[in-house]
Amino acid sequence: MGLQTQVTEEELNEVFADTLDKGASFCGILVSYREDEQTRTELGIPYSLIGGELEIGPYVKNIVTSPPTDYHTRKKRIPISDIQEYRRVEFSNIL
Repeated sequence: MGLQTQVTEEELNEVFADTLDKGASFCGILVSYREDEQTRTELGIPYSLIGGELEIGPYVKNIVTSPPTDYHTRKKRIPISDIQEYRRVEFSNIL
């Protein structure tokens, strides 16, 4: 097994610049991270980077329609330091 490099906020900001803190989603994220001594994997939309955490959610952002009522409550914050690996998922072939 090779050496793992630490994921940084700058790296995530660069990779997801077209989606983070924007009104529309252009991609998703498949992210594996440590939580309670286990590795968890989530598929979601990267919403923002706040205080050393990646905020993801289940909803695609769209400037044309208003968000569902549980848009804010279903978001999850993952500490960047707990992220083991991630992959950008392109929507260009889906939408």
